[in-house]
Amino acid sequence: ADLTAPGIILAMAVGRIGCTINGDAYGTPTSLPWGLVYTHQDAFAAPGVAGHPAPVYEILWDLVVFAVVWRLRGRLKPAGALLLFYLALYSFGRFFISFVREEPERLGPLHEAHLIALLVMAITVPLLIYRASREKVRLQALATEDGSEGQ
Repeated sequence: ADLTAPGIILAMAVGRIGCTINGDAYGTPTSLPWGLVYTHQDAFAAPGVAGHPAPVYEILWDLVVFAVVWRLRGRLKPAGALLLFYLALYSFGRFFISFVREEPERLGPLHEAHLIALLVMAITVPLLIYRASREKVRLQALATEDGSEGQ
């Protein structure tokens, strides 16, 4: 599972290039100078209205996550920890990016993506902490066992 984490997040960044081109993950209206304006009638975004470039924000976040995951590969223990870390980190960023995406609200101001991101973080962060603490206990037991063999 850990081997897939860098590839998955990089693939997600590449996929968001398509979203940027066809306007299917458009952002809320903005007056910021980097707002995207879609002019093609078949774009999913409202033609002529400047919107947050939400897919570009996600591309940038995905590349940050990729860099962190790439740097941590082989270092996080136990097996599966890198995938859990990637899922938690991606969800953290997606939670904030979703505030500028044009999506229907589900629970107050929260969109479906907010709720999914919160759910993923609520599962992965405690699981990562639990598994890391079990690994620490296991390593301490091994060290104690190795130390007692020499006596």
